[in-house]
Amino acid sequence: MQADIQNQYDKIYRYCFYKVKNVSLAEDLTQETFLRYLTQNSYVERGKKLAYLYTIARNLCMDTFRKAKTQELCTEIPSEDCLEQLELNIVIKDALNELTERISFYMICLD
Repeated sequence: MQADIQNQYDKIYRYCFYKVKNVSLAEDLTQETFLRYLTQNSYVERGKKLAYLYTIARNLCMDTFRKAKTQELCTEIPSEDCLEQLELNIVIKDALNELTERISFYMICLD
């Protein structure tokens, strides 16, 4: 039994490492996979246990990517200076659109 768990643990670790490319995060995800497997007791002996473990690991990896993406988006919120510059760019583009085609061509060339 111990050898079976160790073999599955190694496979799940390699899978997690392949997905996240980070040793420490892969170790954490592997531990969390087995923790969920042992505490949830939701596995039914219909399929292979390893396939169920891979499913848990895949879901944990996806959750990790989602959390990282959310945090990344939160850090990309522009500052007030950036917002002012964006607003100015929008005003300039709107003004150029109102000019005739010939004048706007010259304005763009001067920029």
